[in-house]
Amino acid sequence: MDKAQFYHQFWSRFTWPAYDESTVPGRNDDPNGTGSPDGTALPYITYMVIEDEFEHPIYPSASLWTYGTSWATISQKVKEIYDYIGYGGRVESIDGGRVWVQRGHPFAQRVSDDNDMIRRIIINVDIEFMTG
Repeated sequence: MDKAQFYHQFWSRFTWPAYDESTVPGRNDDPNGTGSPDGTALPYITYMVIEDEFEHPIYPSASLWTYGTSWATISQKVKEIYDYIGYGGRVESIDGGRVWVQRGHPFAQRVSDDNDMIRRIIINVDIEFMTG
């Protein structure tokens, strides 16, 4: 499993569809923000794939997206991710080593959108790919 596959697997485990930010199908093509012409509907998670050498920590982020008037659903998903990572972080196995995922600082930030029905929270994590 390479780093891009790890990111996808990690963010996909939280039951919402997960997309590399460069691959979200048609998100910006929908004027209502409720989905896209090809069926990609909110809620979902977008993430950035950051490449670096093994043994160096990186600090990627992901965005959680929902549609509606309430922050309750998205806030519950943030709590699920927060609990999953845990206080000391979470170590997971990958081919040739391990990955240490920790909560970033700040962990979660609400972001406003031009469409006041879009709810977005950015999640920050610290990730260290370890080999050997």
